[in-house]
Amino acid sequence: MNTSDKNNIVERHGEDNMPSQYGGGLASLIKAMQAAFFVLAAVIVGMLIYYFTFGGYFTVDPQEYVLVFQFGEYKQKYEDGWHWVFPYPVNTVLKVPRSRQTFVSQAFMPFSGRGAFSDPEMEQQPAGLAPGKDGYVLSGDENIMHSAWTVIYRVISPEKYYLKCLCPEDPTAPDEVFRSPETDEPVGTRGPRTLLKAVFDSVVLCVSAAQSVDVLYKNSSEFTSEVKSLYVKKINAMDIGIEIDAVQLDTSFPPAKTKAAFNEVIEAEQEKSSMLQEAEKYTTEEQNSAISGSAGLVAEAEAYKKRTVAEVMADQKYFSEILKQYKLNPGTVLVTLFSNCLADSVSSAKDKYILNSSANGKAQEVRLKINPEAPEVKERKTPDKK
Repeated sequence: MNTSDKNNIVERHGEDNMPSQYGGGLASLIKAMQAAFFVLAAVIVGMLIYYFTFGGYFTVDPQEYVLVFQFGEYKQKYEDGWHWVFPYPVNTVLKVPRSRQTFVSQAFMPFSGRGAFSDPEMEQQPAGLAPGKDGYVLSGDENIMHSAWTVIYRVISPEKYYLKCLCPEDPTAPDEVFRSPETDEPVGTRGPRTLLKAVFDSVVLCVSAAQSVDVLYKNSSEFTSEVKSLYVKKINAMDIGIEIDAVQLDTSFPPAKTKAAFNEVIEAEQEKSSMLQEAEKYTTEEQNSAISGSAGLVAEAEAYKKRTVAEVMADQKYFSEILKQYKLNPGTVLVTLFSNCLADSVSSAKDKYILNSSANGKAQEVRLKINPEAPEVKERKTPDKK
C-alpha cells in the first residue's frame, strides 16, 4: 500500500465521522442549487421561445416605413401590415418617418432676429451687421436682404434616404450633434435635416445673386418660385429619396439702417402707380366719351343722309310728274305753277291788297294806311278790396 492509498483511507474515515448537522446543510444546498437550475433553465427556455416568436414580430404604422437589415446589409422594405423576422443580431429593424417633415432656415436672418419672424427694427439692433454672426443674402444689384424660409418635405424612398442622406442609426432621432473636445460646446450637426438645409441655403444664395432687390423684396412669389424650382432640381439630382412638397418665404426685409430708404422708394412707387391708375382711368373715360360722341355724330349723319336722299327723291319724282303734265298741256301747268307760287308768297304776308287793272287804262287812286294803329286792349277792372 502506497502513501496515496493511505491518505484516501484516512479521508474516507474522516467523512464517516462528520457530524450529522453538516450532512443536512449540504443536502439543503444541493436542493437550492437544483431549484435555481430549474428556474434558470425555465428563463432560458422562455427567452428562446420569445426570441423565435415575439422577438422578431413588428407592425408597420401608416406614418412610417420599416427597413430590415440582415447582418448589416439591406434586405427589404415594409410599408404596411405585421411581419416577423429573426431578431437582432441576425436582423435589424429600422423605422423611417413617412409623414411630412418641416425644417426652418434662418441662416439669412440677423442674429438678434432669429427665432421669430419679425422685423429687426422692433428689437434693439446694433449699428451695423456683424460679419460671421448676422446672416443676409446679396442681390444681383448689390443690395443686402434678410429672409427666413420654411420647407416641407417627405420621404418617398426610405432605403435611399437611410443609405444616402447621412441618417443616424435611428432615422427617427434628431441629427447628430458634434461637440468641441475642449469646451464640450456644440459646433455643428450631421444628418438628413442638416444636409437638406445646407443645400437649401446654397440655392437661396444662388437665386438671390441672380435677381434684383425689387424681386427679393416686393415680388416674393416670383422669388419663392425660383428658389423652389432650383431646390427641387438639386434634390432630385442627388437621388436621396426626398420629395419637396412646399417652399415658403416667411419674411423678407432689408437691414434696419436702409429701411427708411426702402420705404421712400416704396412710397414713390405707390404714388407713381396711383397716378398711372388715374391717368388710365381718365384715358378710358375720354375714349368712351369720344366713342359715344362719334357714334352719335355718325348716327345723326346717317339720319341726315337718309332724310336728304328721301327729299331729293321726292323732288325728283315731283318734277318728273310736272314735266310729264307740262308736255301734255304747257299753259295749264304754267298757270297752276304760277298760282301756287303766288299763293305761297301771299300766305306769308301780313296785310294783303288786291289791285285790279283799270279797264280804260286810266290810273287808279289807291289809299293805304301805312302804319295802322294797334287795336286797344281793354284793361280788366279788378274790384276794390274792402
